[in-house]
Amino acid sequence: MYKKVKIIGLQRSGTNWLSQLIKVNLDIDVYTDPLLPFFKHALPDESEIVIQSTNKSVITPVPAEYIADHPDELFIVIYKPRKAWLESIERKKVDLQQKRPFLFDNENNLVHEEAAKFYDNYMKAWLDLCQPNLLIVSYLDVLYNFSLFLLRLKKRQKIGAKRKKWVNINKVRHSKRFVCEDKEKYLKHSSYE
Repeated sequence: MYKKVKIIGLQRSGTNWLSQLIKVNLDIDVYTDPLLPFFKHALPDESEIVIQSTNKSVITPVPAEYIADHPDELFIVIYKPRKAWLESIERKKVDLQQKRPFLFDNENNLVHEEAAKFYDNYMKAWLDLCQPNLLIVSYLDVLYNFSLFLLRLKKRQKIGAKRKKWVNINKVRHSKRFVCEDKEKYLKHSSYE
């Protein structure tokens, strides 16, 4: 039985929503700090330099190594289809501009070819990392059938439930800016391939 769960994924891929969905419904600690134990949007081999409030810098562990060293913790990578992810980034570029400025031109426009390559490399890197405590889930699968996802997570990962009936999360408070995104509005303005 896992003690904690950490949600991993690219910016605008549903990490905060999935964290809240699990936190509300399952009896397991969910990492909520986007930087601890490592940056939640990181590649498996990428560490991050974090400046703490004490003006002391700390280097976060490499995710692949941390995951291998913590078999009692569950790590879930959530992803959106590439086209939907690119559209989502276009709507809120600041999420990606801060950490991945190389994906933008001099006028802060997203370079779609570079972003698509980065997305593919990101997904390949996580798919290549085979660990028994690592799950990779589709945003759409969870969005359209969240109760089945929670039930499978509860049974397969032996995680207790907090309630008898699952609670859906239709609005998400995002980290940093705390902007709510309505699920129905999101679905209406996104296309999936």
